[in-house]
Amino acid sequence: MIHENVTGFDPFPRTVIDDELITPTDKRVFALATDLRQGYTIERLFELTKINRWFLDKFSSIIQFIINHSDASAIEDRSLLLEAKRLGFSDKQIAMYCSSSEPEVRGSREGFDIRPFVKQIDAVPAEWPVQMNYLYLTYHVDNNDVQPITIEATPIFVFGSAFYRIDKMSLIGEDFRLITISDVMSDLQRQSFILDNDTQRQIVQIVLKLLNNTNEEVQNQAVKCLSLLVYKIKEDQIRIICQTLCSNCTNVSTITKQLRYISNLGLKAVMESLIINGNGLDNKAHILKEIMNYFINDIRNEELETTTDLNIIIFMLTKTIKNKNIYWEFHQKLKEIILKLLYSNKKNT
Repeated sequence: MIHENVTGFDPFPRTVIDDELITPTDKRVFALATDLRQGYTIERLFELTKINRWFLDKFSSIIQFIINHSDASAIEDRSLLLEAKRLGFSDKQIAMYCSSSEPEVRGSREGFDIRPFVKQIDAVPAEWPVQMNYLYLTYHVDNNDVQPITIEATPIFVFGSAFYRIDKMSLIGEDFRLITISDVMSDLQRQSFILDNDTQRQIVQIVLKLLNNTNEEVQNQAVKCLSLLVYKIKEDQIRIICQTLCSNCTNVSTITKQLRYISNLGLKAVMESLIINGNGLDNKAHILKEIMNYFINDIRNEELETTTDLNIIIFMLTKTIKNKNIYWEFHQKLKEIILKLLYSNKKNT
């Protein structure tokens, strides 16, 4: 549930600071692995994390196993391979540390007949026989509590998890933010994924805040996230996004140049998603018209960011050229401001 690209209890490939251990996050476990690899004692880690020493000792056993057996011979020894599986190592992780491949490790494991068994969690101990299928796989036993049902179709497991990573996008540390935003975008692209009203508000606020991040990669990921959010949120939240981005694009007094630039990209990405999601703009045209009005009025008021205004207007006209309603509704207004700008430039020269 941490991330699909994480192979296990692996140390970070970098030095970590004590704050990463002190502050509880969903990535602290990797900082813990890193410091165990670098020689931190259990007592020192307990002082920093307040994690029970029993758990720290178990974590330490995993790292010590990595240190002692990171060579190709480990997959040729049945006892070592069984110990690795009992410590929780995946075949992929074993392959990584033994300079092997996942199929080779799996082949060796199956050759030694090292397979997991199905055990049943007793949710009502000593009261009555267990009926619920709360199951887990383990390498610590040699028998199954539940036998597979004999059916023609292949049995399947259904796994699920909640959309629990939104608040992690605001954590300190670019590694955390980038991984979390990537996870969120993966969820947003799933057709079956639905956000409730509170979650919509929360994620919109956080992603808009990330546009002002000092890391350009985080900013770019936030822009991509906004373009996907449009498909999953209600109109009131779309309006909040558009209003914020419009304001950022034209505010030269309190908004940095970089934020104006990234907001410009974000607004274009959102507009494009609105056009695609609107299926010919039947459902989303009114929001695009509000954006158009905003920038036309900004030019009329002789604001300083005329170039930005025109840039957005041209972008929208280009994307909606087949929609005559938008073009003709703003035809006269556009004609007025263009003539005004031409006259102003001629007068200045």
